[in-house]
Amino acid sequence: MIGFGTLASNEARTRRPYLQMRLNYSGSSHLHRLLTAVLPKMHKDHVALQEICKFITADALHMVRCGVRSCHGGQYHMAVLSCTGDWAWLAKAGNLNRSYSNVEKRPRAANSVPKGICHYCSAGRENCPFEDFGRNPRWKATCFQAGDSPWTRRPIFLDIPHEPSRPAAWFTFDLWHCLHLGMGKVLCASAFALMSDRMSASNVVDRFSELSDLYMQWCDETRTPPFITSINKELIGWPDRSTFPNGYWSKGHITVTFIKFILFWLNNNDVSDCRMLTICRQAMSLLCEALEELYRESLWLDPDTARRIGEKGMKFMELYGKLVRIAYRNGQALWALMPKSHVVHHIFMECSEARCSMISPLAYAVQVSEDFIGKKSRLARRVGPQQVILRVLERTLVVTRQRWVEADFLSG
Repeated sequence: MIGFGTLASNEARTRRPYLQMRLNYSGSSHLHRLLTAVLPKMHKDHVALQEICKFITADALHMVRCGVRSCHGGQYHMAVLSCTGDWAWLAKAGNLNRSYSNVEKRPRAANSVPKGICHYCSAGRENCPFEDFGRNPRWKATCFQAGDSPWTRRPIFLDIPHEPSRPAAWFTFDLWHCLHLGMGKVLCASAFALMSDRMSASNVVDRFSELSDLYMQWCDETRTPPFITSINKELIGWPDRSTFPNGYWSKGHITVTFIKFILFWLNNNDVSDCRMLTICRQAMSLLCEALEELYRESLWLDPDTARRIGEKGMKFMELYGKLVRIAYRNGQALWALMPKSHVVHHIFMECSEARCSMISPLAYAVQVSEDFIGKKSRLARRVGPQQVILRVLERTLVVTRQRWVEADFLSG
C-alpha cells in the first residue's frame, strides 16, 4: 500500500514529506508491483484458479509467520491486509453468492427471491433497493450482519489474518473500476446525449460531429490528450432514445477527460432551461472536487478530510438520484442505474462517517495494477502456448531486475 505517492499529492506536499505514508501510485509499476502467478486467458479452469489462491494464501501466511532474513541479518515480515481487484475477480476469489451478476434484469415474479448484489450488505434484496442513494438507505443497517454469509463456501483467503467480525470486508471494492469505468461512464454518456440535442445541426450524426469538434478544440486549447477523437452515438451506446446511454470506452482516464470537458461546456453555456443539465453541472462539480482532494492526500485521511470528501461524494450521489427520478418521470431513458453506483455510495458513505483517521479508498484502487497487467500481457506476446506461463515469469524477473537496478534498489 505504501509507495511513491500520486503526482497531485507530491506537488501539494510541502511540510516534512518524510513523515508521511504515501500512496503506491507514482513511478513504474515494475518498481512496486510483484507478479505471483500466471493463468493463461484460454484456461477457464476453476480448479486451477483455486490452486493459485491456495498458493497465494500459503505464501502470505509464511510472510506473516516466518518472514525473510536479509543478508545483513534483519528479519522482515509482511502482512496482506486485503484482497482487491475488479468485481469479477472479487466474486471468483471470494466465492461470492452476492455480486453484480445477481442484479435483477427483468420485472420480479411473484415467487422470486432476489439474492442481493453486495457482499457487504443486503442491497438488492427484497425491500432493500440498491438504487437508494439517500443518507440513510435501508441497506445501511444490514452491513456485515453476523450469520449472513455472502459466499457459497468459505474462501481459502480467509486463512490469512483478517477482522473476524467483518470477514467480507477483507474483499475490498475498487473505486477506480466502479467510478471511472462504471458510474462515471454512464454519467458522461447521458450528459453527451442531452448536450447533443443542443447543437445546431438538424440530424443526430451532424450534432455529434459538432460536439466532437468542440471537444477537440477544448483539448487543443487546454493541451489535454484527447485519447478519443470522435464522440458519436456508438461511443456512448445510444442507438435510439429508448436505450440508456452507457459509454463504450475502456480507459478510465477518458472518463476524467470527458467530465472536465462537460463541466467546461456547461459552465460556458446557458443551460438554465434544462433542469437535468443544471443538476448534472452541480453533480460533476462536486465529484471533481471530491476526487481532486482525494488524489492530493496521502495513504491516511484524517477524519476532517475524510468527512469533507465523503460529504461531497454523498451530495453527488443524491444529485444523481434526483437526475434518475426526473428522467423517469419524463419517460426518458437517461442516467442508468447500475450495481457499481452502489459501491461508489458505500465508499463515499464510509468517508462521510469517519470518526478517526482512515486508509484512503485509493489505496484499494487498482488502476496501477491494471497498468502492470498490461505490461505482463505484452511480455506474453510471441510465446508458444506450451511455455507461456514460464516465459512470462522469466521475462518479468528480467525486466523487474533492470528497473530495480535503475532505481538503485539493487546494485548493478
